[in-house]
Amino acid sequence: MRKRGMRLGKSVMKILMVFGFLWLAALSFAGNASAHAELEKTTPAADSRLDKSPEYIELFFNERLDPGGARLLVLDESSSNVADDEPEFIAEGTGLHLPLPRLEDGHYTVSYSVISADGHPVSGAYVFTVGSPAALPDGNQLDPHQQVGHAHEVSDLTVRVFVLYAARVLYYAGLLVVAGLLFWSMHRNASPLVREARDKAIGLAGKFALIATLAYVFLSLQDLGEGQPLSEWGRILIETTVGRLYIVQLLLAFAAPLLPMTGLAVRLLWAYAALVAEAWSGHAAVYSPIAYTVGLDLVHLAAAPCGAGVSFSSWLFG
Repeated sequence: MRKRGMRLGKSVMKILMVFGFLWLAALSFAGNASAHAELEKTTPAADSRLDKSPEYIELFFNERLDPGGARLLVLDESSSNVADDEPEFIAEGTGLHLPLPRLEDGHYTVSYSVISADGHPVSGAYVFTVGSPAALPDGNQLDPHQQVGHAHEVSDLTVRVFVLYAARVLYYAGLLVVAGLLFWSMHRNASPLVREARDKAIGLAGKFALIATLAYVFLSLQDLGEGQPLSEWGRILIETTVGRLYIVQLLLAFAAPLLPMTGLAVRLLWAYAALVAEAWSGHAAVYSPIAYTVGLDLVHLAAAPCGAGVSFSSWLFG
């Protein structure tokens, strides 16, 4: 009885160690992905009063933006967009330039919504004034978030944000476990019993990764397209870099439960593709040269699955 209790205690400790490792690793990746672009400079400046109509609007961010994810509006006091042109990317992809027609005297709201190169939405708004228009009778009349049709979340941490980050943690955990078990497949001298148990674990982890990836992509698209019609999800998937990476991650996720039926080459190719897609959608994609920074992040990502595979194998067979 005592030996059985000791074995049970060791099993519990191994389970806690594995989940602790995965949790810390997933949190580290989620933390790395939480950094995003910030607005550094605007022309005209926020709350400025101009004597004449500006010729253009320019926004500059501290990081490169996704080339397909920029939305820039200039609204008058009746919430009508006065700029018909599409914004152009400038300053090596870190800035936006929008030509303006001649503006009459009045108060104008600049509303921007962009996606940073690492796949995070960044939005905001500010007001500038042209000439000497009459004062607005109601200060809420120029609430930029009401003008563009959605409410502004004051709190940084909401239920929606918490659920999104929880989904990211589960997605990273699933990626780590599946990739780690696939790397472990390179151990060709394992006994038939070990190989059978390993393949069952890969199948179970693959199903978990599929569910976690579906939730992660769905909530991420909901976050990127907040306040926009459902058709915006399709545009994000097709026209933005992060959207195309979501498609790759979904395809890999649907293939994950089938991995036990594949050979070593396919398993390693899946693990490599999944880690490359994750590295490319992370914060490393913001910097240049992108091949170098993404490559370094890929090495960083590959180290965690190796640890996950060792931890999982020691739990199963230790």
